[in-house]
Amino acid sequence: MTPLLLSLALFTGTVQAQAQARLIDGEPEFANCLGSTSCVTNFYQFLGHAMSEQGFTFQQVPLLTSTLVNRRTGFQAGGLVDTFPLTAPRKNLSGKEEKTDYSPVLPRITFGWLGLVPRDIHLGVGGFFFWTPVDIGGATVLLAGADLSASQDLTDRLRGGIEADFTYGRATAPIVASPEQYENRDEFSNPDNILPETYEEVCLPQPNGCIDTFTLANTSVRVGVGYQVHPRLDVSARLGLTWIHERLKVDYDNTTWGLNGLQPSAHLAAHTVWKGRLQLGLGTSVGYRRPTVSESGQGGFFFKFQGGLGVLF
Repeated sequence: MTPLLLSLALFTGTVQAQAQARLIDGEPEFANCLGSTSCVTNFYQFLGHAMSEQGFTFQQVPLLTSTLVNRRTGFQAGGLVDTFPLTAPRKNLSGKEEKTDYSPVLPRITFGWLGLVPRDIHLGVGGFFFWTPVDIGGATVLLAGADLSASQDLTDRLRGGIEADFTYGRATAPIVASPEQYENRDEFSNPDNILPETYEEVCLPQPNGCIDTFTLANTSVRVGVGYQVHPRLDVSARLGLTWIHERLKVDYDNTTWGLNGLQPSAHLAAHTVWKGRLQLGLGTSVGYRRPTVSESGQGGFFFKFQGGLGVLF
């Protein structure tokens, strides 16, 4: 636990400086706004909030394949569901609601192996994926990644260790210039947020209109402990850091926006096995939201709940 706390202290200044949305490529139509100090601050806080919120949900946190959560051995296959933060769609500076509430949950298929290796180290190796080949409400999602955990028994019931995971995600959806937003543009504080001539030139010729793409390639490292409350019930607590690398490509004006930085997080989980094979896991994750990625300009937290169901072979 101590190494992680020291890391958090050392990286505090770096985290605050790095985690801020920025323009990567292209020239947005509201470039004049970005020349204003107040406008650029508010806009990037809004954009960073929306991107980091989605990225936090997409990020994998192993629930069935981590040796800090699961004391059993063997091959594992199952599924995991993460909730999205239960909030309303984000409103940008023009009062336009970005379409981000496509689903309240995000599923993924998980698989892995847990066992004992030399030097009495408990090793867990896992992977996951999820893909929607047909769009749902105009949105598609591809998720893939892997996780690795290693732990040792500290007492008969207590074990400690480390885990790491990598998540790649790619989601497409009409977020910024959907047909509904175009039709209701006169209700915006700034109707020019979606110009008719740009929309008709760029979006209308495409079969599905303007489709934006959100991608992430995030890596997390966590340390924690697991405790056996009962032969069939284990609980765990973990603390970690996630390196965030996220991009949003806006089809409407052909711009790309990015977010990089470090995000501290905390995780609690419980795991049980029925009849030696059927696994059930429940968990919650809390991630720190820095002022630079918060609409209010103040720090806060993201949170999500998890549920997992699997079978051991």
